[in-house]
Amino acid sequence: MRPDAHSLIIDVPVAESLRRQIGPTAWVVLETLAESSRQPTGVAEVDASVRDLAALTGLSKDTVARAIRRLFDACVVNRVDMRDERSGRFGRSIRRVDLDAAGLSVERASTRTTPGAPSSEAANHAPGVHDRPDERPRNSAQLSLLDAGH
Repeated sequence: MRPDAHSLIIDVPVAESLRRQIGPTAWVVLETLAESSRQPTGVAEVDASVRDLAALTGLSKDTVARAIRRLFDACVVNRVDMRDERSGRFGRSIRRVDLDAAGLSVERASTRTTPGAPSSEAANHAPGVHDRPDERPRNSAQLSLLDAGH
């Protein structure tokens, strides 16, 4: 679903009030939608089902569905139902994400230059996490508090 390596850029002054309004769970789903888009800015179309998003975020499909409802209510995401012209049957839904209104943009890795950026191995190592050679390193960047009520 994700086309290539990239970075998600957050315009904090624009995103701050939206993050408070929708809550942390919906924000994680919004970031996942943005990361899955092929367009860096503007209104991006994302072909991702609730189950796809649940797999990407590690959340349940019901939690993702509630988060998407919050994003709909905030007018940042809307759904476009695709219909087969011959049969009239509905196909998959496409989600339109207003990246500009959310204060998000996607930067492709091929255009990104970050001098002095730590390697991926260094980024996963927090001081004190892997002090003994017999211990396996743990990923300290795991999200521990997602508000399931939002």
